[in-house]
Amino acid sequence: MHKTLAMYVSGDKSVSFHSCIAQMYFYVALLCCEFFMLTAMSYDRYVAVCNPLHYVMIMNSKVCFLLVSGNFCASCSLSGTIGAFFVGCFLLDVCTGWENPETRLLHISI
Repeated sequence: MHKTLAMYVSGDKSVSFHSCIAQMYFYVALLCCEFFMLTAMSYDRYVAVCNPLHYVMIMNSKVCFLLVSGNFCASCSLSGTIGAFFVGCFLLDVCTGWENPETRLLHISI
């Protein structure tokens, strides 16, 4: 069962520390992927507008593959770096339970 649905059904609104870290990593990874994809799309439109006659030669399948694979690699590596920063500075305070610090739970108000 999906974690959010399980929270609604059971009423338990706590998330483990490791789940919080994993959720933050994937959130940052998808956010970085979105930013890099928008950059690749803007480069594509720039070539289409500024060099319309050379568009087919410039934006061939090799360049498109490099843009997409570079997008994926850069977003994964950058999200790892940003995730480490969040763990070191921010998430240790957010992901630790306020009522019981030994359990390391994040209490979500839904």
